[in-house]
Amino acid sequence: MQKRSRLVSDCAAPNGPIVAVTPGTTYTSVASYQAGSAGRRVRTGLTWFTAQGAVISKQSSANAATVDATTGWMTSSFSAVAPANAASVQVTVLVDSLLVGEVHLVDRIGLVTGSSTEAWTDPAAPTGPTLYQVVAYRSGDGENSAVAGVTVQ
Repeated sequence: MQKRSRLVSDCAAPNGPIVAVTPGTTYTSVASYQAGSAGRRVRTGLTWFTAQGAVISKQSSANAATVDATTGWMTSSFSAVAPANAASVQVTVLVDSLLVGEVHLVDRIGLVTGSSTEAWTDPAAPTGPTLYQVVAYRSGDGENSAVAGVTVQ
């Protein structure tokens, strides 16, 4: 399987689409980072926009313990409530104290409503047994499993 990680060469970069939000609702951004050489503090954040596209604010995790390494992936997440005048949001990835020429990979970038990045709810809310196709991520080598069918009653 081919990995598709984003290469970060500046200290803060918006990533992904700008997504519509509901003011007063909690949103969580998440991303995983891996250093190409020197480990750095890595953080994930949210940039809020008005309906006219103006930036309201940029917020990010203040966690000093999220330092990436060359030997594995470090995951950072950040949750915040959408401001009253927010119409949309964009995930921001940050690598602190980045030096010219350093390489850091960013992968598994996501945005969810609420604060749980590990849960999933079927939006169709089926009744009765439903077959889902599931792929598991293997943490040792970063590869995915074969597709398996799981029936939920």
